[in-house]
Amino acid sequence: MNPKTARRILATHVEDPIGDIPSNVERALTVLEKTPELFSEYRDQVALDKKASRLLANIEIPDPVFDSFTKTISSLPASRFRWNDPAMLAVLIGVVLLVFVLAWDFLGRPASFPVDAMEIASEVSGIAEDKFENAGLPAQEMEDWFVLKGFDGFIAPGHLSGLMAQSATLLKSGRMPLAVLEMPASNLRIANFDAEAADINMPEGEWRFTQVEPSLSAAVRVEGGQCVLVVHPGPVETLKRQLE
Repeated sequence: MNPKTARRILATHVEDPIGDIPSNVERALTVLEKTPELFSEYRDQVALDKKASRLLANIEIPDPVFDSFTKTISSLPASRFRWNDPAMLAVLIGVVLLVFVLAWDFLGRPASFPVDAMEIASEVSGIAEDKFENAGLPAQEMEDWFVLKGFDGFIAPGHLSGLMAQSATLLKSGRMPLAVLEMPASNLRIANFDAEAADINMPEGEWRFTQVEPSLSAAVRVEGGQCVLVVHPGPVETLKRQLE
């Protein structure tokens, strides 16, 4: 995990005082501690959050307002619960509809982009040009080139398989082999790596998209245990149009 990814994770993390710290947050803290400038920025953010929390917790409800609430509640007539009460039926129907809408929203949302894939996308985007070797073959014919380099089973996405790969490289992300194609004509880089080694678990054949940075978007999917990652130095909408 690189410092920018770590900072992004921590910026959106909300502490749960009675819960465990998620593993990705623990990793992010470890990475950020090695970058003094970003870690100092994160400490300032935490201090500001705690100060705001204390201020809100100390706000007292004025007595007149509290008394008004108390009188209003005490003036409500006590009644027994009746299933055939139209008001009660309306409330129950409203609750059922609310649960249905929330469930539909949760299950229908696009699945999240794996954090580890986001980190690898930044790596792939940052590979220097001098690390690549000339290829000059369609992406779908690059599998043998990678086999000779020691990487088996390279997959080019169907929509991009016929496009020309100008150059290619086989590097390592940590200890994990990372096969990368460069396609300047399409302004894309395609990477393959082992899904299990990268700790990425998602349904096969399903594209997931994200805007990693303002100037970098990425898409990832799993095929036969292999992660296919496509990065583009531009908006995610442009990348979607190329893949869908």
